[in-house]
Amino acid sequence: MRAPLWVDTDLALGAARGDVDDGFALAAVVLAGAEILGVSAVSGNTDAATAYGCARDLLDVLGAGCPVVPEADAPAALAALPAGASVLAIGPPGNLLRAAALDPGWPARVEVRVVGRVRSRLRHPLLPLFDLNLGGREARRLWSAPFSRLSVFPLDVVRRLRLDGRDLERLRGLGPAGEYLARHSRRWLARAPLRYLARSFPAWDLVAALDAVGRLPGARFDRRLGRSGLAGFDVAGARAAFFALPWPAASPAERR
Repeated sequence: MRAPLWVDTDLALGAARGDVDDGFALAAVVLAGAEILGVSAVSGNTDAATAYGCARDLLDVLGAGCPVVPEADAPAALAALPAGASVLAIGPPGNLLRAAALDPGWPARVEVRVVGRVRSRLRHPLLPLFDLNLGGREARRLWSAPFSRLSVFPLDVVRRLRLDGRDLERLRGLGPAGEYLARHSRRWLARAPLRYLARSFPAWDLVAALDAVGRLPGARFDRRLGRSGLAGFDVAGARAAFFALPWPAASPAERR
């Protein structure tokens, strides 16, 4: 049995700007049937109010009934999680740090997955510029928090899972949820040649989400980053696992 899950996100899929990868991550944990205790918004990739609205809209499309919490209420909601809960933190760690300040014993009761940092800065000298989650000063306090388990998903590892135009077309054929993801990702794909010098974009957070629901094949972890850091995974297998999720063929309204 997987631990019940809380998702803390700066989701911008559905907004006019900002990376869309959080949307794929949230969709994956919902469609995988995870027990989702709630979703909280955090400022980062977009402002917290936009993240809150985008999360609610996506969850409506997915037919998920879990609570969505604004940034102001997120620290208290996180601190109230039951022992053994798992937190998928796919935005900056501000909410986590404020929860730990509210209850210093909280980190020891939960496990956390975070996306950020770079394993090999010499090979990827520009990649830290893309680290909007763990690249700031605030994130340094995260490493001293005594989480029961803190797993890091480095950018130079998770960047290997990429989505292109063919993937978005494939999503369109998977029903309303897939069509929603594809439609709101087109603007990000259009920016990929300039931003990533490629005709695809990395689905950074999707890798951590697949691991959270036990669907990341070939995952290997080491302690190179001081905690449990993802060292590698089966990229083709992860892509297959995402598309093999039980995508609903009808909208929530039609299912009712």
